[in-house]
Amino acid sequence: MKKLLPIITVCVLLCALALAAACSASPAGALSAADLAADAVFTSAAGEQMKSAACKGENEGGFDAELGRQKTFNSAYIAAEGEDVRITISSPEGELYNGAGGYCVFASASAQRLSVRVSAAGKWKISDFALFNAPAPKAGAAAQVTAADVLAGKYSAADFEHASHAILRANVLFDADGNVSYHDVDGKDGAQYFAAAAAALKELAGGKPILMHADALYRADSDDLPDPAHLRYSALRDHRYATASNLSAAVRAHGLNGLHIDFSDSPNESTVFYYLADFARVWKSYSGTAFAATMRFDGALSRSEKLADTFAELFKEDAAGKAPIDMLILTATEQTYNCAAEFAGLSSKFPLCLSLDCAADNAAGIGAFVLDCGAGLCCTNISSVRDMLNTVASR
Repeated sequence: MKKLLPIITVCVLLCALALAAACSASPAGALSAADLAADAVFTSAAGEQMKSAACKGENEGGFDAELGRQKTFNSAYIAAEGEDVRITISSPEGELYNGAGGYCVFASASAQRLSVRVSAAGKWKISDFALFNAPAPKAGAAAQVTAADVLAGKYSAADFEHASHAILRANVLFDADGNVSYHDVDGKDGAQYFAAAAAALKELAGGKPILMHADALYRADSDDLPDPAHLRYSALRDHRYATASNLSAAVRAHGLNGLHIDFSDSPNESTVFYYLADFARVWKSYSGTAFAATMRFDGALSRSEKLADTFAELFKEDAAGKAPIDMLILTATEQTYNCAAEFAGLSSKFPLCLSLDCAADNAAGIGAFVLDCGAGLCCTNISSVRDMLNTVASR
């Protein structure tokens, strides 16, 4: 079995309150690579000299950047506003990028002069431009998939080529007492359904580690409240040994590499942190495999000092050098570059990873930006960002 890298998966998209507290500097400042256009000379598409790349127009326009000497680069950050804005970046050798604004990645190129052209349905504005030669990313991208999609043939092996691991969301349930069961799906036996999904994902993942997701089960005849948070507290704290033992048996039975539990359906409470690390340690003692959790942090990154103390406990290594949590997925409300930059600041202190909503229009740009900030990704539909992952991995 491959050893799962100690990647902490953090899906952090800060809410508006966090953005208000964030600093006003360009999100590109979160990147470790130097801005190769910092001393560039800019001229408008009409040939007029500009003080910076900041410009605005209607329908068509853009600027040229004279870099002073031949430079090698593979990415650019372009803050663009407007309806249906498209950016085209070209060198004298040809077109390098054509797509949305934001963080743009492309095959490595060398040039002294660049052309940046903008097209939009009406008025547009460019407020920031930076150019980088980003190194190969340190972290990878996890693929979070559902059993239904796997069995329906939605994915191919190529989708997992650059995946660090996969999380399989299916029909595994645990109740408040720690008992484990498989929910029947569309009249199909639950255990057989899960076994088929796990086997199919193994074929696709090509040996990458796979974690089993499990949900809390409400029993109307014995549970007081149909509240997932209450049920998880009972199972993971009061009955943690039974829960760990039974879920560990399920992981072993299907030859998987760890467990994932989702806490993001309710706001975080201090009680969650009270028992999470403890349960993870119990899990490691029973299973010896990875433990991952998804949580919600609604703007909590603006309180980084308190969050750092919390993370320090969750990631505190034992005598063998192993942390209780291998992956921590944090979810919030927005997917923007300011949010990603705020997250990147936190990931510099802990090995974190951003969960990416790949259905969003800016998914590829945000994903590449986070990888180039040194963090990892957890993709809800990894096939949608496959081209970006191939480009970044080719460095």
